[in-house]
Amino acid sequence: MRHTAFPSCRRIVLAFFVLFLTAPAWAADSPSARATLKGITEIKVVVEKLDPDVEEDGLTVSQLQTDIELRLRQSGIKVVPSAEPYLYVNVNTSKSKTVGLYAFRMDVEFKQSVSLIRNPAILYGSATTWSTGGVGTIGTQLLREIRSYLNDLVDKFINAYLEQNPKP
Repeated sequence: MRHTAFPSCRRIVLAFFVLFLTAPAWAADSPSARATLKGITEIKVVVEKLDPDVEEDGLTVSQLQTDIELRLRQSGIKVVPSAEPYLYVNVNTSKSKTVGLYAFRMDVEFKQSVSLIRNPAILYGSATTWSTGGVGTIGTQLLREIRSYLNDLVDKFINAYLEQNPKP
Protein backbone atom coordinates (compact mmCIF):
# COMPACT_ATOMS: atom_id res chain seq x y z
CA MET A 1 0.00 0.00 0.00
CA ARG A 2 1.41 3.33 -1.09
CA HIS A 3 0.94 6.29 1.26
CA THR A 4 1.62 9.90 0.32
CA ALA A 5 1.27 13.03 2.42
CA PHE A 6 0.75 15.35 -0.53
CA PRO A 7 -3.06 15.05 -0.91
CA SER A 8 -3.65 15.61 2.81
CA CYS A 9 -1.23 18.54 2.79
CA ARG A 10 -3.22 20.10 -0.06
CA ARG A 11 -6.44 19.67 1.94
CA ILE A 12 -4.86 21.36 4.96
CA VAL A 13 -3.77 24.33 2.84
CA LEU A 14 -7.25 24.57 1.32
CA ALA A 15 -8.84 24.40 4.78
CA PHE A 16 -6.49 27.18 5.92
CA PHE A 17 -7.67 29.41 3.09
CA VAL A 18 -11.35 28.63 3.70
CA LEU A 19 -10.88 29.42 7.39
CA PHE A 20 -9.49 32.84 6.53
CA LEU A 21 -12.35 33.42 4.12
CA THR A 22 -14.83 33.25 6.97
CA ALA A 23 -12.76 35.03 9.64
CA PRO A 24 -14.28 38.29 10.90
CA ALA A 25 -12.58 41.65 10.70
CA TRP A 26 -11.22 43.19 13.88
CA ALA A 27 -10.93 46.81 14.85
CA ALA A 28 -9.79 49.23 17.50
CA ASP A 29 -12.38 51.79 16.49
CA SER A 30 -13.75 52.64 19.91
CA PRO A 31 -15.01 56.05 21.04
CA SER A 32 -11.72 56.67 22.87
CA ALA A 33 -9.70 55.70 19.79
CA ARG A 34 -11.81 58.00 17.63
CA ALA A 35 -11.26 60.85 20.09
CA THR A 36 -7.53 60.73 19.29
CA LEU A 37 -8.36 61.99 15.79
CA LYS A 38 -9.87 65.27 17.01
CA GLY A 39 -8.01 68.35 15.83
CA ILE A 40 -5.88 66.57 13.22
CA THR A 41 -5.54 68.93 10.24
CA GLU A 42 -3.31 66.98 7.85
CA ILE A 43 -1.91 63.50 7.46
CA LYS A 44 0.57 61.52 5.45
CA VAL A 45 -0.14 58.08 3.96
CA VAL A 46 2.44 55.31 4.29
CA VAL A 47 1.85 52.04 2.43
CA GLU A 48 4.14 49.16 3.37
CA LYS A 49 5.98 47.24 0.65
CA LEU A 50 3.99 44.38 -0.91
CA ASP A 51 5.01 40.77 -1.42
CA PRO A 52 6.68 40.27 -4.83
CA ASP A 53 4.04 37.66 -5.83
CA VAL A 54 1.30 40.27 -5.46
CA GLU A 55 3.16 42.78 -7.58
CA GLU A 56 3.82 40.14 -10.25
CA ASP A 57 0.08 39.47 -10.33
CA GLY A 58 -0.66 43.17 -10.89
CA LEU A 59 -1.21 44.91 -7.53
CA THR A 60 1.27 47.68 -6.69
CA VAL A 61 2.05 49.97 -3.77
CA SER A 62 1.58 53.00 -6.01
CA GLN A 63 -1.98 51.86 -6.88
CA LEU A 64 -2.85 51.50 -3.21
CA GLN A 65 -1.16 54.81 -2.30
CA THR A 66 -3.10 56.65 -5.02
CA ASP A 67 -6.41 55.00 -4.08
CA ILE A 68 -6.04 55.92 -0.41
CA GLU A 69 -4.83 59.49 -0.95
CA LEU A 70 -7.60 60.19 -3.48
CA ARG A 71 -10.25 58.81 -1.13
CA LEU A 72 -8.97 60.96 1.77
CA ARG A 73 -8.80 64.11 -0.36
CA GLN A 74 -12.32 63.54 -1.72
CA SER A 75 -13.49 63.41 1.90
CA GLY A 76 -11.87 66.76 2.65
CA ILE A 77 -8.87 65.39 4.56
CA LYS A 78 -5.66 67.22 3.73
CA VAL A 79 -2.94 64.79 2.60
CA VAL A 80 0.68 65.94 2.65
CA PRO A 81 3.82 64.01 1.65
CA SER A 82 5.77 64.59 4.84
CA ALA A 83 3.70 64.92 7.94
CA GLU A 84 3.27 63.39 11.33
CA PRO A 85 0.70 61.95 12.06
CA TYR A 86 0.21 59.37 9.34
CA LEU A 87 -2.11 56.65 8.13
CA TYR A 88 -0.14 53.40 7.93
CA VAL A 89 -1.37 50.63 5.62
CA ASN A 90 0.04 47.11 5.59
CA VAL A 91 -1.24 44.38 3.26
CA ASN A 92 0.34 41.00 4.01
CA THR A 93 -0.32 38.19 1.57
CA SER A 94 0.52 34.55 1.17
CA LYS A 95 0.00 32.93 -2.20
CA SER A 96 -0.87 29.28 -2.58
CA LYS A 97 0.30 28.35 -6.05
CA THR A 98 -1.37 24.93 -5.84
CA VAL A 99 -4.92 26.23 -5.31
CA GLY A 100 -4.57 29.68 -6.93
CA LEU A 101 -5.56 31.68 -3.86
CA TYR A 102 -4.12 34.45 -1.76
CA ALA A 103 -4.65 34.64 1.96
CA PHE A 104 -4.36 38.24 3.09
CA ARG A 105 -4.33 40.37 6.19
CA MET A 106 -4.81 44.13 6.05
CA ASP A 107 -4.09 46.66 8.75
CA VAL A 108 -4.98 50.35 8.59
CA GLU A 109 -3.53 52.25 11.54
CA PHE A 110 -3.44 55.90 12.46
CA LYS A 111 -0.11 56.71 14.09
CA GLN A 112 0.84 59.87 15.92
CA SER A 113 3.22 61.14 18.56
CA VAL A 114 2.18 60.50 22.14
CA SER A 115 3.52 61.54 25.53
CA LEU A 116 3.21 60.23 29.05
CA ILE A 117 0.51 61.59 31.37
CA ARG A 118 2.84 61.51 34.39
CA ASN A 119 5.47 63.50 32.47
CA PRO A 120 4.21 65.16 29.24
CA ALA A 121 7.77 66.28 28.47
CA ILE A 122 8.57 62.65 27.63
CA LEU A 123 7.59 62.21 23.99
CA TYR A 124 7.13 58.50 23.33
CA GLY A 125 7.18 58.72 19.54
CA SER A 126 4.65 57.32 17.12
CA ALA A 127 2.02 55.00 18.48
CA THR A 128 -1.11 53.55 16.93
CA THR A 129 -4.10 55.41 18.32
CA TRP A 130 -6.79 54.11 15.94
CA SER A 131 -6.86 50.97 13.81
CA THR A 132 -8.93 48.57 11.80
CA GLY A 133 -8.14 45.49 9.77
CA GLY A 134 -9.28 42.21 8.42
CA VAL A 135 -8.34 38.92 6.83
CA GLY A 136 -9.61 36.99 3.85
CA THR A 137 -8.82 34.94 0.81
CA ILE A 138 -9.13 35.79 -2.83
CA GLY A 139 -8.37 34.14 -6.14
CA THR A 140 -5.32 35.28 -8.09
CA GLN A 141 -7.54 36.45 -10.97
CA LEU A 142 -9.54 38.66 -8.56
CA LEU A 143 -6.57 40.28 -6.84
CA ARG A 144 -7.91 43.74 -7.72
CA GLU A 145 -10.66 43.10 -5.15
CA ILE A 146 -8.05 43.69 -2.44
CA ARG A 147 -8.17 47.35 -3.46
CA SER A 148 -11.92 47.40 -2.90
CA TYR A 149 -11.61 45.74 0.49
CA LEU A 150 -8.87 48.19 1.47
CA ASN A 151 -11.08 51.09 0.39
CA ASP A 152 -13.74 49.84 2.82
CA LEU A 153 -11.19 49.93 5.66
CA VAL A 154 -10.04 53.43 4.67
CA ASP A 155 -13.71 54.49 4.68
CA LYS A 156 -13.89 53.38 8.33
CA PHE A 157 -11.00 55.73 9.07
CA ILE A 158 -12.65 58.56 7.13
CA ASN A 159 -15.90 58.09 9.05
CA ALA A 160 -14.06 58.13 12.38
CA TYR A 161 -12.07 61.21 11.35
CA LEU A 162 -15.13 63.14 10.12
CA GLU A 163 -17.05 62.25 13.28
CA GLN A 164 -14.33 63.98 15.32
CA ASN A 165 -13.65 66.76 12.81
CA PRO A 166 -17.02 67.71 11.31
CA LYS A 167 -17.09 70.09 8.38
CA PRO A 168 -18.26 73.61 9.28
